[in-house]
Amino acid sequence: MELRSELTQTWLHSPKAMRVRDSEFGVYGQASYNIDERWALHARYEYFKDRDFVNASENALFGFSYRPKPPVVWKLEYVTQWGQELDIEQGFKASLAVLF
Repeated sequence: MELRSELTQTWLHSPKAMRVRDSEFGVYGQASYNIDERWALHARYEYFKDRDFVNASENALFGFSYRPKPPVVWKLEYVTQWGQELDIEQGFKASLAVLF
């Protein structure tokens, strides 16, 4: 099991009058779990409260990967977002990677 996270807070010393707030806040978390040598599960969540928007943006990813051979990885993931949208395409995504 692998866990990663990040937390960020920014305070603006000279906020402009048009800003919604004088700070920004974000949090990110990701987990990966290797079921065996070939299969793994992945999950990720992001939350960001921007200085210029009333609503925070949130997005999540759930998926799995399959490694038939060591350099080849197939992935199938589902991405969703809510709140302030960031032009992230939602739905199922598939990919193939050859690592070298």
